[in-house]
Amino acid sequence: MDELWSLDNVFIRSVPSGGRKGGLNYYTVELIYTFFRYGYRTIFIETTGIGKDEVEVAEVSDMVMNVSVPNLGDEIQSIKAGLNEVTDVFVINKIDASSYELYARNLMIAVRKNGWGWEQRIVPVSAIKETNLEDLLKAIDDFRPFYRRKLRQTVLNRFSFMLSSKLELTISAQLEGLNLQELFYFYVRNKSLNETIRKLIKGIYEKF
Repeated sequence: MDELWSLDNVFIRSVPSGGRKGGLNYYTVELIYTFFRYGYRTIFIETTGIGKDEVEVAEVSDMVMNVSVPNLGDEIQSIKAGLNEVTDVFVINKIDASSYELYARNLMIAVRKNGWGWEQRIVPVSAIKETNLEDLLKAIDDFRPFYRRKLRQTVLNRFSFMLSSKLELTISAQLEGLNLQELFYFYVRNKSLNETIRKLIKGIYEKF
């Protein structure tokens, strides 16, 4: 990372999740489009950690790579159904320092073709020794025709993510400044959760 940070054509920005579930920040898509606007054509999104449900990165990215290291507990993480379903390329790192063959064989069980015809790849590499990096680059290049097939849907997914993120932020801000006790009394008096939600939404709408 220290070497990459000093390169003129590389920009690295650490962005916290902001407490949001799903592994992504509220403004992830806006950041993608901002980087693209300023000339960056290869954009990596590193999630805060994903599992069975935290797979939103697949909705907003063209390609999903699952980078794991054998013998450090990543084996359990990598066999989670949700993660396997959205991963396009499994990257096994640090093969110079560990035995990965059994791990790779277990991953092979999960390999399948997705709805776009792409068969998931497993690429063992060593980032330190730069082993098999050419194979990883080839897997990325081979995937390009497949992500173009789903590009229209990806754009719509990104738009949906922006909308839902804005709503989440707005509702969260509204709840923080809300008198919950007063809203609770409103709920008790009306005996209707729907009416209570309408009151909450009305307050949000008035802020726009």
